[in-house]
Amino acid sequence: MPGLAPLVAGFLLGFQQAMNGASGAVSGSPLPATWLNFCVGTLFLAAIWTVKTLADASPAKTLPTDPWLYAGGICGVVFIAASAHLVRKVGVLFLGMGSIAGQLIGSLTLDLVVPAGKESPSVLTVLGALVTLAAVGIASRQRR
Repeated sequence: MPGLAPLVAGFLLGFQQAMNGASGAVSGSPLPATWLNFCVGTLFLAAIWTVKTLADASPAKTLPTDPWLYAGGICGVVFIAASAHLVRKVGVLFLGMGSIAGQLIGSLTLDLVVPAGKESPSVLTVLGALVTLAAVGIASRQRR
């Protein structure tokens, strides 16, 4: 059931956005939610890395030194802060739809500009992305 993990992750992401929005409403700023998310995430990753390092009998592994690999953390900080701010204005569902649309645009752009695999995205993949973008457009018109 490989499709179950993304489904659960998506459900939890929606819940996280709702809780971040509630935290932002109480505090008046998205910064506490952002700080808490990344403190908890950092502690969780450090604990996993420590356990894995202690359990591994091979020589100690070092963290990668390529700074590009850590850009995801910066993107995450921006995403959490923006979503904690926006969820109060647009709601969890529309924020989720907009996030997915942005991920699709970014993913298609990367697959076309710097492909990770040997094949370009198929016509059906591009069509599926366009249908999703159309759904976001329709939902945004209904909100006005």
